[in-house]
Amino acid sequence: MDWLDRPLGPLRVRAWGLIGNFLANAVALYGLARYLRSGEGAIVMTVGIGFTLVFIFLLATPSR
Repeated sequence: MDWLDRPLGPLRVRAWGLIGNFLANAVALYGLARYLRSGEGAIVMTVGIGFTLVFIFLLATPSR
């Protein structure tokens, strides 16, 4: 996947994906905290986990 190594602004697409993965992890942890405190937040946690998995599957391809 050569498109992961193309520059996009000041960073490469792979680096932007890692930043997106970090944000998706933060959303998942926020949803988990809300779920453990009040029983709400399961949807937020599920969305965060889903985006985390998407980023992992996209970024797990090795570079050349």
